[in-house]
Amino acid sequence: MFKKRKMIPLASLFLALILVLSLFVWMGRSGTSQSVVATYKGGEITRDEFEKQFNFQRKLLVPTYPDTDEAKREFLQEYILLRKIILPQAKAAGVKIDTSKINGLVQQYKDQVTQLVYQGDKNAFEAKLKEYHITDNDIRTLAEDDLYLQGYQDLKANELKPTDADLKKFYEDHPVNFSTADVYHILVKSEEEAKKVKARLLAGEDFAKVAKEVSIDPSAKDNGGHLGNAALSNYVPEFADAALKLPIGQLSDPVKTQYGYHIIKVMKRDIQPFEKMKQQVRILYIDNQKKAVWDKIMAQAKEQANIKIQL
Repeated sequence: MFKKRKMIPLASLFLALILVLSLFVWMGRSGTSQSVVATYKGGEITRDEFEKQFNFQRKLLVPTYPDTDEAKREFLQEYILLRKIILPQAKAAGVKIDTSKINGLVQQYKDQVTQLVYQGDKNAFEAKLKEYHITDNDIRTLAEDDLYLQGYQDLKANELKPTDADLKKFYEDHPVNFSTADVYHILVKSEEEAKKVKARLLAGEDFAKVAKEVSIDPSAKDNGGHLGNAALSNYVPEFADAALKLPIGQLSDPVKTQYGYHIIKVMKRDIQPFEKMKQQVRILYIDNQKKAVWDKIMAQAKEQANIKIQL
């Protein structure tokens, strides 16, 4: 005959069930806490998300990027501020983006990174994308997010209400942006060569003749060093500053730029009056303030985010 089963008290079964459920909850919490690398007001970042984005936004672009805890913490804080705090603010503020640009930006991103980082080796770039599990959709999301962030910066900058006094001061502090000059120059590789060029010109040699003979500016063969009458803002800062300050008709000392050493001669210079340039002054003023605006946005986001990094 069948043996009579020994009955287990109901209270014991209930206790066992509680212990099993508690174990599962503890194991779940333990697994979650181990995978979370940062928390912020409203959310958390898992290790998988962090590692993918760190590889994507740092190591893919700079293969030698430092793989240190400090570098990772800096990236993680920036990632949270931009993508988790400021991006939702941008969307909530009504920023609109042109989605028709996204596909072009994705291809532009891939082409530029392939050329600049991987010396045009498409296979090497594609291998890295595969290694880091990065898809076109990931690139598309990044491009879209960046458009929102840029739009938010523009929106906040356009909220600035500069007074006429602000604009007038900016105009006076940035004369290069509102000046034109009729400029000649001779470009050579070294300061010593530039001094020799100046000595020849001071001795009476024709500027165009010397420019065609020694200038490494390819256009000099045709224009004899005459750059024409143009906005000084078209030139690199060192050149523009020298052309702004140089007395009319005099030769400069050697002026160093990223291209080499210049001997400059300015034949005419004009600055546009403030009232005529007021609208352009306002545009440049706001553009100039964008960094300050963005710094403020980042500081406010950091203050409210309550970020705790656990790397």
